[in-house]
Amino acid sequence: MQKEGARLKNKNNTCKLFVYNCKTNQEKGFFKKYAKQFELEVGFTSEVPSIENVDLANGYDYINVMISHVSKEMLEKWNTMGIKMISTRTVGYDHFDVESAKEIGIHLGNSAYPPDAVAEYAIMLMLMTCRNVKLMLQKGSINDYTLGHLPTTNMREKKIGIIGTGKIGAGVVKKVKNLCKEVLMYDIVENDEVTSYGTYCDLDTIFKTCDIISLHIPAFDETKHIVNAERLAMMKSTAVIVNTARGDLIDTKALIKALQEKTIAGAGLDVVEGETGIVFHDFSHDILSHEEMAILQNMPNVIFTPHAAYYTSTSMEYMIMNSLKTLILPKNKDENPWLIV
Repeated sequence: MQKEGARLKNKNNTCKLFVYNCKTNQEKGFFKKYAKQFELEVGFTSEVPSIENVDLANGYDYINVMISHVSKEMLEKWNTMGIKMISTRTVGYDHFDVESAKEIGIHLGNSAYPPDAVAEYAIMLMLMTCRNVKLMLQKGSINDYTLGHLPTTNMREKKIGIIGTGKIGAGVVKKVKNLCKEVLMYDIVENDEVTSYGTYCDLDTIFKTCDIISLHIPAFDETKHIVNAERLAMMKSTAVIVNTARGDLIDTKALIKALQEKTIAGAGLDVVEGETGIVFHDFSHDILSHEEMAILQNMPNVIFTPHAAYYTSTSMEYMIMNSLKTLILPKNKDENPWLIV
C-alpha cells in the first residue's frame, strides 16, 4: 500500500497531512499545490477511511477526507495517534460523528466552494425532468428515435419552489428567475439578496402550488425527511422534486411510493439516503445492495446521478484549498469560518 510522501522527513517542523479518498491526478495536483503554499507535507491514499486503515495516518498531524463515514472508534484511534484535526473537502459534514469529536477533543473542519456548480446542476435537473430527457436517451440507445411517448413541458410555464436560500439556493433563485413563470422560496432566515427575485412563503404553500421543488438545505435532525409522505401527498400529480443537497432530506420509501402511485410526476436526484459507501465507487460488476437506489435507477421518470453536482475543476480546487485552510487557520490563531468543533 503506497503512501506518497509518507517517507519524507519532517523538515523545519512542517505539519504533515494525510489525505484519504484521493482518486484522481487532478485532485492530487491541487493538494500538492496548496500543501506547498501552506507549508504542509502531504501523503495520499485512494482508499476510503475505515477502522481497518486508520494506521495509514500514523505519524501525521492532520487528516483530510471526502464523503465517508467517520466513526467514534476511528476518531479515538486517530486521537491516540496525535491527530490534531480532520477536515472534509465538502460543505456538508453529516458523515462526521460531531458529538464524539467534541467528547474526544479532536477538531473538525469543513470547506466551501462557489455555489455556481450545484446551482447550475439543479437547474439542469429541472430542465431534464421537464423535457423527459432520461427516456429520450434510453430510447436513443436502442435506436428508437420516435417522439410519440415523450410528453414534455416548458420550464417557462412552471412555478418553482426553492427550499433553502443560502449561497447555493440563492444562486438557483437568481439563475432560474428568467427561465420560469414564478419563484417561491422558503427558509428559516430570509435572504435579502433574493427578495427581488421571488416571494417567500411557508412550506405548505410550496408543496401545494409549485410544479418543481428544489432542495438546498443542510441535513440536520430537524431537516431529516422534510420531504415525507404527508408533504409528497400535497404535491400536484404533475410536479417533480429535485435534490442536490443531502439524501436524508427525502424519505426515500415515501418518494418511491408516490412515484409508483403517480401522485407526483418525477424526480431529479443527485443524492439519496444511504448513499455513503456507494457513490464514488464502481459497482458495474456487482449487485447494488441499496434496494431503493436500484428501484429509483430503473424508473423512467427519475434521473439519478452519483453526488456529482459539485464536481467541476473550479469547485474541486476551492474545496481542497479551503479544506487545507481550515487546518492551518487555528495554528496561526486566525478566525476559521470552516471550524465545526
